Amino acid sequence: MKKMAPEDLAALIKYRLLRAKETLDDAKYAMDGNRLNMAVNRLYYACFYSNLALLSTKGLHTKSHDGAKTMLSLHFVNTGILSREFASTYGKLFNTRITGDYDIFPEFTMEDVEILYVKASAFITEVEKLTNVN
Repeated sequence: MKKMAPEDLAALIKYRLLRAKETLDDAKYAMDGNRLNMAVNRLYYACFYSNLALLSTKGLHTKSHDGAKTMLSLHFVNTGILSREFASTYGKLFNTRITGDYDIFPEFTMEDVEILYVKASAFITEVEKLTNVN
């Protein structure tokens, strides 16, 4: 990522966090309609967008989902900034989204998706705290 002016970087981080929250709302809407596969997809993307916001705080950029997951571990989990619990949540959502997108007959229960929703919400809240952009 090209070096940005501080106000532009703050705007980018805010935008990514807003996108994360909107996508989390989309997941809830999908859950309310019993569209569980869609909900899982939206939960993952909500966390993906918040992860991009977090990576931006260190000027990091990636072009892949695997890269985003790896950078989260390298720059935030391995350094003790973010707990392994949150990395585990991100990894679980990453894998669950792949299952939903590529398995022939993915089966998710509402209970499983509700648990993922709570964990995704907590992930986004933690990222908001770490970005320190209001």
